[in-house]
Amino acid sequence: MRRLLALLPAVLLAALAYGLMLPQQFGAHPWWATQALGIGLLIGGPLALALGTALGDGRAAGIFAGLSLLAFAAARFGQRGFAASYGDDALAGRLWYFGWIALCLALAGLVTSGFLKLTRRTH
Repeated sequence: MRRLLALLPAVLLAALAYGLMLPQQFGAHPWWATQALGIGLLIGGPLALALGTALGDGRAAGIFAGLSLLAFAAARFGQRGFAASYGDDALAGRLWYFGWIALCLALAGLVTSGFLKLTRRTH
């Protein structure tokens, strides 16, 4: 039950990010920023629970931290390539879109696994 409750901070942070329009402010396209948040949350949270069980919450948090950096770099690279091509580079557009989904997934996983690591009881 405690592991399922660990999804709550990620859900609350996603709601806050949605309300403050943080993805748009950091470079996500306004039309699909909410979609990226939702998909990332739905995949990242349960993936963090699974990886945390398999590898440990600390390792899972490290994996998601690294993935978030890579995903942000990919999204930024795709955004710049798409803008430089005046919207003609479909590959750059996909990299921008899926980079943001991967970033939201990684951040949801990082928050979930980090919360589990911080609240772990030692007996």
